[in-house]
Amino acid sequence: MRLPATIAAALALAVLVAAPASASMGQMTTVASGKLGEIFWAFGVAGGDGQRCYGDAASWPGPEGSGYSESSEGKVCEEASAPRGEWRGVLGINFGDAGRVELFQTSARVHRLELLLTDPTDKSSEPEWRGVRTKAMTRTERTKAKLGPGYRFAAFASARPFCVTAVRTFDQNRELLRKRSVPCEY
Repeated sequence: MRLPATIAAALALAVLVAAPASASMGQMTTVASGKLGEIFWAFGVAGGDGQRCYGDAASWPGPEGSGYSESSEGKVCEEASAPRGEWRGVLGINFGDAGRVELFQTSARVHRLELLLTDPTDKSSEPEWRGVRTKAMTRTERTKAKLGPGYRFAAFASARPFCVTAVRTFDQNRELLRKRSVPCEY
């Protein structure tokens, strides 16, 4: 039996709740989730105690008849502050041959990202621009995550390896805010 993507992603994110950065951090609030092939993935955020933490989780079909395997791949905590800059990569999950997914945080002004992607495993591949819409947290989500306003998130998933080498940010009117090159961090 296959679980709907939202349920499987929520179950995967439950792995993060079991090991919060501190006892008072509470639960992570899901800011992005999806499916890449047979893998369900989710990213979450939680604030409190003067810090903000991001976590990721994934689940995938286990051996025949054994249900789903789950994993918490990573957790990053930092000092709580307003979003820094218009865009930054926060956390990523590399699934090897099955692909990769990354979470990006943007300022409240950014409603769309365009990412210049390259394949770090194939030097002859041509870079390509891919668009990603950002999503604001609802008031309820911000309250649960103990975050103020001003946060928007976007996730990009690909079945092949990718590296972001440039970013263009756009506002809600599709006006270019900024373009910048970034180092490949595959």
